[in-house]
Amino acid sequence: MARIVLPLTAKQVKEAKPKAKQYLLFDGNGLQLCIYPTGRKVWRFDYHDINKKRKTYTIGDAQYISLIDARKKRDELKGNLENEQSISKKDLITFEAVFYEWFEKWKLLVVPTTSKRALSAIEKDCFPVLQNLEISKIRPRDIVLALDPLDKRCSYETLKKVKSSLKLCFDYAIARGLCEMNPVPVVTHAAFTKTIKGNYRTLPLTEIYRLHEYFNSERNSIVTRRCSEFILRTFARASEATESKWLEVENGIWIVPGQRMKMRREHIVPMSAQTLKILDEMRVFKSTDYIFQNHQLNNCIHSETPNTSFKRFGINSTIHGLRSLASTVLNESMLFDKDIIEACLAHQDKNAVRSTYNKALYT
Repeated sequence: MARIVLPLTAKQVKEAKPKAKQYLLFDGNGLQLCIYPTGRKVWRFDYHDINKKRKTYTIGDAQYISLIDARKKRDELKGNLENEQSISKKDLITFEAVFYEWFEKWKLLVVPTTSKRALSAIEKDCFPVLQNLEISKIRPRDIVLALDPLDKRCSYETLKKVKSSLKLCFDYAIARGLCEMNPVPVVTHAAFTKTIKGNYRTLPLTEIYRLHEYFNSERNSIVTRRCSEFILRTFARASEATESKWLEVENGIWIVPGQRMKMRREHIVPMSAQTLKILDEMRVFKSTDYIFQNHQLNNCIHSETPNTSFKRFGINSTIHGLRSLASTVLNESMLFDKDIIEACLAHQDKNAVRSTYNKALYT
């Protein structure tokens, strides 16, 4: 006996909550609402083609396509099938479909914060333009239009990163034979208001005194200031520090798990007396597993919080720029081997052969 499917209501669509794994809500006659763990909701049409093979057509984002419009599209597609017209494979290969296929593989190669930022930015800013376009028909002008919201908000660092993610997605599509050209590389900085710089702002050596003023000022929370100082003293990346946990610290050693590292390998950080003093200060606020907690004391502070506090204090540098500052000071001192400095920065040896054989930790 065929299963009876009750049609969805607009309220059910709006109130559907994400779960640990993606799941489906059924409207009937092949129309499905797919809810991703990120909270994204996508309309799909499940059908059998004229050759009796089961296939799925992605209609689009439920944020922009209402339940009524999704049903209209489903009925249109069903009409094509009933008239023995195939829904060609070409029609199925939208940017959205290829992006999620690529993203599921790529997110395993980068730290979670990187993949989450890329997913959020592309869904928010790029999908309104690219989502339902055929991957093989996307041209440079479409990429410019997709990145335009970031340009208008002056989010140049995010624009640079999103552009890089789009390039990787199209590289994947080309390798899979889904399109023949990558439209992203030809989109240069000339298409935007401001040149997209590849380097992070770093503090000049003559202005290091500004950091001392910042660390001792009360204009920002003590947790944010100590987290920034912790980053400077450990050469860590912002997300590695803000998401650090007490269980990662033992006997004066901070061991950062590989899944949180850019190079996906465990990083060992011996801590100085000054760094350990920062941890002692943070123990006063300890109520979760995180070392640097937010104001609600229920999670870690956001990775952009130290950057924001720098900007408000008038320091012309990014938090990531502190890594450059540390490298500059140590290299100019000529007191330390360059391999040790690179190891402290958790950089991988550019010489692939040497990197394969040299497993030194320099601890």
